Amino acid sequence: MKKIETLESSLRCFTCGLISLIPFFGVPAIILANKTYFRVQMGTAGQWNAAQSYLIWGFMLACLGVLINLLAFALTILVVVKVVSDG
Repeated sequence: MKKIETLESSLRCFTCGLISLIPFFGVPAIILANKTYFRVQMGTAGQWNAAQSYLIWGFMLACLGVLINLLAFALTILVVVKVVSDG
């Protein structure tokens, strides 16, 4: 993997990680961030990545995005069940 491609992919992973924090709309960004993270990790084995911290933060934010989206989904289900049972 070329250096510029590595840097751009690392920054893309970070950006997708940030977007993944948006409930429901961030789900595609979670997938893209994880895909980008693993592609860069495999493509740069043994090479120095100047944007390694952005890559790691992007992956961690995507993991946090998974938790936020699961919580939002669970809360939505609970609200729907509550409304239906009270209705």
